[in-house]
Parts: sequence; C-alpha cells; structure tokens
Amino acid sequence: MENIEIIGFTRDFRTDTPILYALVTIPKYLELIGDNFQDFDIQRKRERGNKNTERMRKDIKAGAVLPPITLAIKPDLLRDDSDYEKFAQAIESQDKETLLKKLDKTDQLFILDGLQRSFILRDLQKEREEEGTSFNPNQRLLVEIWFERQFHNLIYRFVVLNAGQKKMSFRHQLDILFHGLKKDLEAEFEGLALITERTEERRTNAKQYQMRFIATSYHYFLIKNYEIAKENLIAEQMQEDKILLTDDADFSKEFIDFKDYFNLYMKLDELYFTSQATSNDTKRFLADESTMNAFFACVASYGNKTPSKQARIKEALNSLINNPVGDFLAVEKHNTLKKGIPFAKKNLGLAYKQFIFHGFREFFIESGEKSLEDCWQDVYETLYPN
Repeated sequence: MENIEIIGFTRDFRTDTPILYALVTIPKYLELIGDNFQDFDIQRKRERGNKNTERMRKDIKAGAVLPPITLAIKPDLLRDDSDYEKFAQAIESQDKETLLKKLDKTDQLFILDGLQRSFILRDLQKEREEEGTSFNPNQRLLVEIWFERQFHNLIYRFVVLNAGQKKMSFRHQLDILFHGLKKDLEAEFEGLALITERTEERRTNAKQYQMRFIATSYHYFLIKNYEIAKENLIAEQMQEDKILLTDDADFSKEFIDFKDYFNLYMKLDELYFTSQATSNDTKRFLADESTMNAFFACVASYGNKTPSKQARIKEALNSLINNPVGDFLAVEKHNTLKKGIPFAKKNLGLAYKQFIFHGFREFFIESGEKSLEDCWQDVYETLYPN
C-alpha cells in the first residue's frame, strides 16, 4: 500500500485554487508536517484533559476514521511562477506521479484544520515507537491540500466561507493563517521580522513585531473597532457577521488596504526607532499590542471606505514621515498622560486602546496639522475630565 495515495482533484473556482485529496498513512502524515507543526499554534494552546480529545485519542487507538484534515502548501514555496505552474499543471493533468514526488517532502505543508488531531497522532506515534509497535498501515487519514499563494484567498476561503463550520474562533483562524504565512509576509515587506512566542526573541530593531500582534491588528482592522466584545457574545457575533457577508472582491481590497497602512506604519516605526530623541522605553510604543490594535482599528473606522477620509489619514501619516523631528509621535507625552488614566474604573488594556484610538483619530481628522502632542492632551481631557 502506498504511503500517499492521491484519490481526487478539484478547484475552487471562486479563488481559482487547485486542490487535491489524498489518503495518507499516519506515520507518513506526521513526516510530511514535520516536527514543528505546533509552531502554527499561537493563541489556542494544546488541549489537555479535555473529554473530547481523550475520547478522540481512544478512538484513534481503536482504529477509528478521523474527519478530514485540511492542509496548505506554504505560500512562499509557490511564490515563484514556475514552481506554481508546475504544481498547477500537474493537478490540471492529474499527473499523480509528479505530484507524489513534489509532495513527499517534510515541512512544506501547514495545518489549517486538524491541529489537535495532529498532537494526538504524534503522541500515539511516540508511544508505539517506545513499545516497538506501529500503526496499522490500513489506518489512513483523508487530507485536503490547497495550492494557494495569495494570502487573501486563504483568508477568504478558510475564514469567510467555512466560518459557520469551524469550531475555533474567527480570531484564532486569523492567528493560524498569519503564522503559517510568516515567511511570505517577511518576503513582501523588506526588513520585516515577525517574532513568534516560542522563540522568545526580544525586539532589537524597527519592524520587529510579535506575529500574533499582526493577526490581532488585522482582526481589529476588519471589525473597525478598538474593542472586541468578548463579554457580549451576541455583539461579538454581530461584528463578525458583517465581515462574513463581505464578498471576495471587497475582502481582497480590504486586505490590500491593510497592507498599505501597515507599510506606512513600518516607515514610522523605522524613523522613530532610529531617532536620537527616543529612549528604549518609547521605542517600544509602535510594537506594543495595544498601539497596533488601536491604530489599525482607527484607520479602518475613520477611513471606512471613504476616499476623502483615507486621503486625510495618509496625509497625516506622511506629515510625520516627511518631518521626523524629535519625539514626533509625542510618546513621552502619551506615556505621562497614560499614567493618569483611572484604571480602577476601566479594563487596563481597553483603556490604553481607547486612548490611542481617539488620539490617532483626532490626528487624522486634522490631516496632521494638529500635533500628536496636542491630540493626546485634548483626547485625555475629553475622555477623563477632572
């Protein structure tokens, strides 16, 4: 019996994405995803002691058939047109021999749906190795493999179209997608370095950000608000339902807009990080999760697909980029005022985001003609009057 048996082909015509289906033995599956497949798990930690996972573990040991696992080729491996065309042509012609050779390599796939199952399978494999036994070669997994190199298409397909079927949260799906596309994002933006929690790297230069902060910032950008209503499940669902009703063209446009603002954000970060007026404390401002979340929520909320407002935002940001004098983000002023926020009455993280959101909003409204220092002061006095 083959370790990998390709059993079918299809194409998502909405995104024009080639897809194949295969049956894979458990040892071969674990070999394909590699030892570091858990690196794609950001917020949703491994589930331990859960009744469902324990039941699944027993079922797998007994030889039960598992639900299909969804995988994707890492987009950076498809960036080159010739590599992508070879895959696409092989799928189009259903050239199984060529595809088997291309697929039979470690660490070129990432998991989009099936993380907890993979943890259990790996544990059981280790147990069998210690016992000197192995999985029944007839016990195979059904896998669905997507060959998609455009990030927004993966987001659209796996977040929007499948959202109603996913048990994981909308936010967690974004976490996984962004993390799986780490190399692709770093290749697109020169100098960008995305730090994972597992590496425990410290920020030593501009354009270094925690990977999960980028994912959460995109989430805030989509919902156009600095507050995710976790305590109100109905309100949170309503926020996300608006996103899920977006068609693919608009969804793609929003992702392009996010990247444009992110590019401007990184320019600000680079200029501010290298400014002689900044200290080690203030240099962290633009890499802070509250700052990033509030900033991207603000540009989406204020801009709100309105060309004149979007132009005003870019005019304001470019006024800083073109004249980076002193503490041009007024972070010292911001930090001083922040100490006076009455946190006893507010959630700490939410209060930070509220302050930053409205400070940037004031700055955008004035097209950058009003200094950020004055914006921080005026917003502070409005939000927290004596």
